[in-house]
Amino acid sequence: MSNKPNNYLKEISDITNQVKKSDVIINKNNQIKDLKESLSETLDSTNEIFKSLIKLIESNIKDEDIRLESSNIIKNSSLQFQKTLEEIQIKLSQQNVSEEE
Repeated sequence: MSNKPNNYLKEISDITNQVKKSDVIINKNNQIKDLKESLSETLDSTNEIFKSLIKLIESNIKDEDIRLESSNIIKNSSLQFQKTLEEIQIKLSQQNVSEEE
């Protein structure tokens, strides 16, 4: 008879530990989701900055060679920035998946 209360206490303890682990996983998932959203917003904002910069270059620089080269440098920088953020998002997704397993 004294064994039953101990079993119940153990079960309650096990359940409590599982709930705590679930809370930690949910919290991490929310943080990763927030980080992904923030990265996406950063990407959008930075793309707008690059577009504005290209427009400024194209409208203000009269020398065609300099204008084209400057525009190409900005476009390449933009593409590299996008690629880097996409790689970060992929790594975050992979990390999130591995933690869930």
